[in-house]
Amino acid sequence: MNQKVSTLFFRCLLYPEPPADKKTGWELLQHRWPHLATHVYAGRNTVYVDTSIDLESLQEWDNTFPTYQEIYDFSKSTYFLHERFHIAQFGDLTGANKFRNKFFHAAAPMVFCESDLAAVLSPFFDHLNFLIRLATQRTSNENHVTIHGSKAARLRRYGGKNKSLKEPDRTSFWHDGVNPRGSSSENFAEPLPWTHIPCLLVGDYKLNGKFNHRMLQERSQGNNEQLQMVMNQLHDYMDMHHCRFGYIINEIELIMFRRREGEWGLVDFSQPIPRNGAENELNALMVLWYFHVKYAAMNEEPGYKLDSYYDQCPEELGGGVYSVKESNRLNEERRRLGLPELPVGPTIRETPKTTANRKALFKRK
Repeated sequence: MNQKVSTLFFRCLLYPEPPADKKTGWELLQHRWPHLATHVYAGRNTVYVDTSIDLESLQEWDNTFPTYQEIYDFSKSTYFLHERFHIAQFGDLTGANKFRNKFFHAAAPMVFCESDLAAVLSPFFDHLNFLIRLATQRTSNENHVTIHGSKAARLRRYGGKNKSLKEPDRTSFWHDGVNPRGSSSENFAEPLPWTHIPCLLVGDYKLNGKFNHRMLQERSQGNNEQLQMVMNQLHDYMDMHHCRFGYIINEIELIMFRRREGEWGLVDFSQPIPRNGAENELNALMVLWYFHVKYAAMNEEPGYKLDSYYDQCPEELGGGVYSVKESNRLNEERRRLGLPELPVGPTIRETPKTTANRKALFKRK
């Protein structure tokens, strides 16, 4: 890349000219992160019993889960991605925040709770967002995919008693650099209300001492109360936001989840993906980049979206409550904004009903 093209390239991205320590996008995807010193070795997860799934429906993700080589090949699959991730060079992003480096001891950050985990993983998601933007924004006036908190993408199904209170830790959505957007091409003069912004993938933080891949492997043994709470929560987030994919990240590993088509509560889980993988091996940064670029941004088959199966959720698992009033209100607002209306679920009684204690229902002896 000659100097003139390089200068234009960085101006289009709105990124500053990188320092002398340059790396390709693919090298940045293999960045090594500081070890996180956790101080929580056991404990209870969030009590989540609004909707449930049967743990018998969990199964290991089959051999369609991407390998290191497949992600590497994908990063070269288009001229644009090849240019951005194997030819262009950038500075080492983690050294840019001088304030954070001055006051944050990166060698041994302490993690006592999920809020601590979110804080120490902030550089990880800053780094990831740069690389996702690099792969999803061709010019400075185009929308790109970004990962942020739960408030910006709240276009949800209508079913569920307490859906307004349920919020995943991480949502991803289209963004124009200032406001969340409803699609890759949307360009309204005014920002849309957050209730009309779709979420592309959902994610959640958990401490390794409270939730880890071993619990999924050993789900057929002993008491699975904590596993049940976590899977109820993540599955409901995925179903509520019409997401096919979701993830849980802790201080050690990433676990990807995939809803299967057919009925309520069918979920696949991946092998544990280390936050720091060895050279030429999968790592959490690389896998999250791949899912957000290939599915959330490019929407390649089978696509990021999978419609909610809440209308099939049995009563004993928390199904059966829709808010017709809310669906009508949102569609009236969408008509006013010039957006297409959304399909309304079955008209079922809107008053909450008494359901079985699902915490006890799935508690194994």
